Amino acid sequence: MIWFLTLAALITATISGILGMGGGILLLATLLSFLPHGAAIPTHAGVQIVSNTTRAIGLRRHIDWQIVLRFTLGATPGMLLGASLLYGIGPMGEGEPYLKVAVGLYILIAAFWPRRPTKKSGTAHRDFTIIGFAAGTAALTVGAVGPLIAPLF
Repeated sequence: MIWFLTLAALITATISGILGMGGGILLLATLLSFLPHGAAIPTHAGVQIVSNTTRAIGLRRHIDWQIVLRFTLGATPGMLLGASLLYGIGPMGEGEPYLKVAVGLYILIAAFWPRRPTKKSGTAHRDFTIIGFAAGTAALTVGAVGPLIAPLF
């Protein structure tokens, strides 16, 4: 199983590297097929940190640090709320069935939610604090936040 999951991580990281998105949600679905939620989410986070860091290093000249700062300012309290929600759902694996249903619904909604055309001017810098909060909250419960933030890019 470890070889299969390693291969899945490599393939999904490559998909994200080429397309800019999509690999994380595919990896999450794969991991949840083989691992309990409590193991899948941190495993997913570890793979995504490595994958996204290598991309960020390669594209560092194009990073808008104002956006990174604003996103981080929102994500930090969002992670605290997400941790509280995760603990409230059921510590120590009690909420496993509910969390897997939540992740499954999240994946379906992300795949089929109608997308509106984006404005030509893009998202305002101030909006990234709100986006960071939503992503920070969701990251601990549903794992892959790419579908949540991808429409903004």
